[in-house]
Amino acid sequence: MALVVQKYGGTSVACVERIRAVAQRIAQSRQSGNKVVVVLSAMGKTTDRLLTMATDIDPCPEGRELDMLVSTGEQAAAALLSIALRQQGCDAISLAGWQAGILTEAKHTDAQIVQIDPTPIEKRLKEGKVVVVAGYQGVSADGEITTLGRGGSDTSAVALAGSLGAAICEIFTDVEGVYTADPRTVPTAQKIHRISYSDMLELARSGAGVLHPRSVEEAKKKQVPLVVRSSFTEREGTYVGQSETNRSAEQVCGIAHQEDMSVLSMKRKSYLTDKVDTELAGLFHEAGIHAEVWARGKNSLDICLPTYQVKPLLSLLQDKVDGSVDFWKEELEWTKINIIGVNQSSIQELMQKAKNFPFPIRWGRQGTKGASCLVPQKFSKRAIQTLHTALGLDAKMKVIVG
Repeated sequence: MALVVQKYGGTSVACVERIRAVAQRIAQSRQSGNKVVVVLSAMGKTTDRLLTMATDIDPCPEGRELDMLVSTGEQAAAALLSIALRQQGCDAISLAGWQAGILTEAKHTDAQIVQIDPTPIEKRLKEGKVVVVAGYQGVSADGEITTLGRGGSDTSAVALAGSLGAAICEIFTDVEGVYTADPRTVPTAQKIHRISYSDMLELARSGAGVLHPRSVEEAKKKQVPLVVRSSFTEREGTYVGQSETNRSAEQVCGIAHQEDMSVLSMKRKSYLTDKVDTELAGLFHEAGIHAEVWARGKNSLDICLPTYQVKPLLSLLQDKVDGSVDFWKEELEWTKINIIGVNQSSIQELMQKAKNFPFPIRWGRQGTKGASCLVPQKFSKRAIQTLHTALGLDAKMKVIVG
């Protein structure tokens, strides 16, 4: 009897009808002889709705009360699914994060899991129950409810799978797997049937929303096999695991993009040191600012970051730069496009082709695992589709990487 962990996203349990459908899928897995642990996100837009109500009352609510509030979304979904499973004749029990033995650091709204005590879940599994766990949450050592930040239910599922020794962790969502680009933006995007932890991590960090980066890091660390698949079909998904093949040097893994980006350009009167990009990157990381530093010549650099973090970054830099700074230039409304898994020669070839593209393109980071560029946001969809085609990703083929 195999132990399987299944995670269902908010769209999969957005209404009672979908909860019933999920319950039926779980019951079928149970009937086939598997022990099943289920991790749920909140229904639909529940978390957004709760956060909106909180900020309508107080624009800057306390983190502890936010965690108390939003954690109820996953708990409600877990209880409803447990009721649905019981109604279908499948014995089940719902557990909040703290009841499931998930211990986190003492940090509100973006905590990390410290350890998991598998005993509470193992006890229920031995009783023949399906265990339904509220995702995205845990408890600190001092008994405070904490949440794991956006995408935290993915992390909950993978961490539980690792601590329980599950055979596999299935991530059910509203798409059929991991694609070479967002299929809603690129209709010709191809499903990747198998991908390594490393390549999946690059995609996740670069904006592919199908898996949260922290969950992929946890899966790689604990060697938990993942399958990303749709909760609305029975089709094969994408397997994420150890590399079994050597990806061709010319093989592009995929394209991920991030909207609502800005560029802050800095020009100094004197030369920048070779270490300035590393020093700034460390400074941003400590402050929780997700910025990338792109050097341009000896005395200029660009800082690319989400628009909502521009003001915090400017505030941070006020005390960190001296009079040698000539000017800052702020540019808004960019889309950052990340190309994952392409070598340097292919990037150079693509940059030559890009000179004839019908939209402006601004190249940034280039490395052994890919490259990044910026395009004005109004051209984003066209640019992503054009790059996808130029990289040969439109071909009808079974894509296997890394």
